[in-house]
Amino acid sequence: MKLVGAAKKKGAGLLLFFAMIILVLLGPLAYLMTSYYPHALFTYQEAVDGVKDCTNYPLITNTWERLNGQWSFYYDRWIVSDQDSGERDGVIDPMSSWANYTLPDGTRLPREGYASYALEVKGAPEGMPLVFDYLAFDGAYRLFVDGELTLQAGTLSKDIREVKKASFFTFHKDGVVPQGGSFRIVAELAANDHGGAFSPPCLVPNYQPGTAEDSLTKMLPFVSGGLIFAMAIGSLTLFLSQGKRNRDWSLPALLFGISVYFSFSLDTLNALRYFRFPTFWRFFQGATIASQVVLTIILFISLHRRGYWHYSQKKNERLILLSVTGISVLLGLGAFLAYGYDWARFFFDALTLLLLPLLYFSCRSVVERKKQSLLFTFLLTLLMDIFLSEGLPYCNYRTAVTYLISSFFCLFIAILAFLIFWQESAAIREREEEGQRFKEAYSSAKEEALREQIKPHFVFNCLTAIENSYHQNLRQGDKTMTMFAKHLRNDVDSMDNDLVPFAKELDMIFNYVNLENLRLEKTFPVYFDIDYQDFLIPPLSLQPLVENAIRYSKVNEKEDGFIQIRSYLRDDGLIEVDVEDNGVGFDPQAVTSSSKGLQNAKERLHLLLGAELIIDSTLGKGTMCRLVFQPQKVPAKPLQ
Repeated sequence: MKLVGAAKKKGAGLLLFFAMIILVLLGPLAYLMTSYYPHALFTYQEAVDGVKDCTNYPLITNTWERLNGQWSFYYDRWIVSDQDSGERDGVIDPMSSWANYTLPDGTRLPREGYASYALEVKGAPEGMPLVFDYLAFDGAYRLFVDGELTLQAGTLSKDIREVKKASFFTFHKDGVVPQGGSFRIVAELAANDHGGAFSPPCLVPNYQPGTAEDSLTKMLPFVSGGLIFAMAIGSLTLFLSQGKRNRDWSLPALLFGISVYFSFSLDTLNALRYFRFPTFWRFFQGATIASQVVLTIILFISLHRRGYWHYSQKKNERLILLSVTGISVLLGLGAFLAYGYDWARFFFDALTLLLLPLLYFSCRSVVERKKQSLLFTFLLTLLMDIFLSEGLPYCNYRTAVTYLISSFFCLFIAILAFLIFWQESAAIREREEEGQRFKEAYSSAKEEALREQIKPHFVFNCLTAIENSYHQNLRQGDKTMTMFAKHLRNDVDSMDNDLVPFAKELDMIFNYVNLENLRLEKTFPVYFDIDYQDFLIPPLSLQPLVENAIRYSKVNEKEDGFIQIRSYLRDDGLIEVDVEDNGVGFDPQAVTSSSKGLQNAKERLHLLLGAELIIDSTLGKGTMCRLVFQPQKVPAKPLQ
């Protein structure tokens, strides 16, 4: 039955895992849909073969039109500045790197170089205002419209050492579409070392600055980033307020990692460009890759701390964490260095796929109903989604709509992380308060128990028995005095020990029974059936049960009265200790409510071991006191 249950859980975990993988892929698919089928989702038309044809196209009704598509491409040529009228080298999407682009003569281009891009626009409405907006390039460039220099950003040079970068420019041209509805745009890019990818300008037929869409695009990344950072600071404050033993730094570190990652995301990059802050694409890309590496390592540590994955040997766990760290760093370095080449995707995808084992462990933990596992599963899914999406080549970000996805996703990921941390912090506070209550309750119960254990009448009777022993036999009197002194010593020593080995507790019981037999008129034997004794137990915890057999079950008043103490390890992994007698029996409910010794014993055992004490007594047959609890192993000590 257990095997069948385990198989069902494993199957359910795998089904959930595959469902989460589908969700992971939805984000990149959405980006690709806007990239390859923008006309199906928006009123949109791309340039083809270097021509943007607006004939029979409602350009005038659009708010903006991004000039994406195929531009004519000229490698290592400035066709306007150098009056180059030669044939083009081909067509290319400006948002794609020219690295590995194949020229007509079969030459494969390197990442280094400079270039020109040209686009013929035709069929535009005559007299329509010409307003260009949002031209982004990590370098220096200039833009010409019909051969006239419209704008220049940075200092251009064919020698990369002389280039001064200006990563972004927003420009509004006071002009209109000329007669015939055709004009030519040329962008000349300075020398660079990353394949020259840039964001072509937007043609804005109906320029309406300050619209809700415009404000949302510009401000949402700052709002999201501020909220994410506020949650990171809040988690740090809660973290510092916790006790040192209960602190777990992984979730605050995760929130700060998400904050750093989003600070260098595409959304933040573009928002900064809107406000003319200087940005450098390669620096932002390197920072996001480094953040992804750090987040991957933190997640492995965080899920390990929560028991989602583990191995029997700590050495293997450390080896896994070191391996993950090394692989993540190498993949991140490879992704940064391979920028511009087609095979750069291998590093980005492999870095994200490192989280797949964590996603599986998290899904399995959901089936096993571990705390916060469902939240962690959604967090990992969204994080992998955004990693894959932002790792796509820049040319896949064709529309402004795609930019805001990161703002929503990263904010939601941060909310999930903060919610997990808040719940765990609340649990920690509750455990700390419960621990304080436990200490107070235990101290009170222990003090009361100790007061009850050394009873004046017991001491008086023992002293009387010792006196009688001396009158009969000096050696017997010395032996009795030694047992009594040992009993008192055990009582006093119990104040300093919360738990003792079970073998020592049996020794104390053996000594206690001998003292009782000295003072009682009728003696009784105690039989020990000890099958398992490799565990801890509160000191003097069995003495009240033996007292119960003498005082209430009156085992010593029967001719064949005896007490038997058994201990063994049950099949379910729990320890059971039985104190059984064949006395006259009693009413367990009445005795338990009136006997402070039994009440104290029951409370101490529950507080220290979480143990359950069951008393079953039958009139005329005797009493069974059954103690059941989880084991706390120590090396076994021989019974003295």
